[in-house]
Amino acid sequence: FDVAATSHSRIGNGAGFDDIRAELVCQSFQFYEGVTAHHRDPVVVGAHGLHACRDLADVFKFYSYRPTRAYHRVVVPAGATVSERGTELAATRLTVGERVPDAEVAMAAVRANGLMLRRVPSELRTHELCAAAIAQNPAAAEYASQFELRTLAA
Repeated sequence: FDVAATSHSRIGNGAGFDDIRAELVCQSFQFYEGVTAHHRDPVVVGAHGLHACRDLADVFKFYSYRPTRAYHRVVVPAGATVSERGTELAATRLTVGERVPDAEVAMAAVRANGLMLRRVPSELRTHELCAAAIAQNPAAAEYASQFELRTLAA
């Protein structure tokens, strides 16, 4: 389930996040913002069902951060059958919500893995983002510009 970073949600109007290509396609399945997708077979996390993560940062345990992807909030409608494992889930129904802002996605990615800073477009590289990446993994400093490193040291 690769819709810009797989998202999982909670039973009963739970919310989560998913990684979907910009055209809202994941594993050959076409999604539509605001429309509930249905899966008929039994659900098993990692094998069958519509997958998502409860926390956006958890998406990056399964997928690399890609700035060309569209990351969306998702909801598992009440009454859906859900299989859960940790912060990930698979459900029989999943509604794709609004797109998560790029800056929020970048921050979640570097908090999950500081080295993902190397993939963050320069226009999204703030002092706070670089600091979070380096705090998560000091080796991420290699990907911060000299200007960003000087401001972090100040």
